[in-house]
Amino acid sequence: MADLLADLSTAQLEALQAVLSQKIDGLAGNDLCLEHPHALLSRLGLETVMDPDGLGGSRLVEWLAAWRHAGGNGPTLAMAVASVLAERMAQRSSQRVELVWSGPSPGVGTITRDQSVLIRQLVEQAQKRLLVTTYAIYPGPFIRELMGLVQQRMALFPTLRVRLVCNIHRPKGNTSTPEQLVKQFREKTWPALWGDDAQESQPEVFFDPRSTSLRPEAVCHVKAVVADDGVLVTSANLTDAAQLHNFELGVRLSSPTHADAVWLHFQRLVETGLLKSLF
Repeated sequence: MADLLADLSTAQLEALQAVLSQKIDGLAGNDLCLEHPHALLSRLGLETVMDPDGLGGSRLVEWLAAWRHAGGNGPTLAMAVASVLAERMAQRSSQRVELVWSGPSPGVGTITRDQSVLIRQLVEQAQKRLLVTTYAIYPGPFIRELMGLVQQRMALFPTLRVRLVCNIHRPKGNTSTPEQLVKQFREKTWPALWGDDAQESQPEVFFDPRSTSLRPEAVCHVKAVVADDGVLVTSANLTDAAQLHNFELGVRLSSPTHADAVWLHFQRLVETGLLKSLF
């Protein structure tokens, strides 16, 4: 029966695992998930998975019902899902290079990972250093959740060095001075991202001053994450649209050498004044 689980994409397996481990609000991570498989898969966007005839039926729904009738329960299903994921991750870790996608899954047979899940995991695993760079950043639900995870890591590991690099966008037709634009971002946009009640512990935030000029001609367009000895380079901005909806592609490298190179490059940009501190 585990063969069907192996046919699911990594993103689909991780979504199912999140429910079974009670990581998604509104869904209980216990046997109630198996009592209503249609509702469970509909919430996860998996209701049409394994529908080779296109008739609206789902082999996955039938599989979950058979699992339960055969005596399987939520904990044993979670173990099976974890086993398939662990085997897949072990295979990829040996390659040290991994492709990650954003956007709707193309379905069965896709083994690339969901980028938003990976970024959460990178933040949750960081203990020494965390660098997040983006061109665009907006305070949507996913981004606010991600900032909350960053705050938790900073509280848990006081020596964790966290850096965020972004651009301060000038709206079309806006004639504010660069100083006014930076002040507005610092006093309005940043609190919306980080939270008004979390001002004591702040990451280091830098921006490309070229983006604040009255006629910006160049910006820092890099989208990347460095978490300890791993690095993700991606087309996706730090926005809900890019992380959850757009088709975006990234490459994760498990390489201390490349992680060091990206971290040190941004360090030099800061030291030479090409990036400015927000605070």
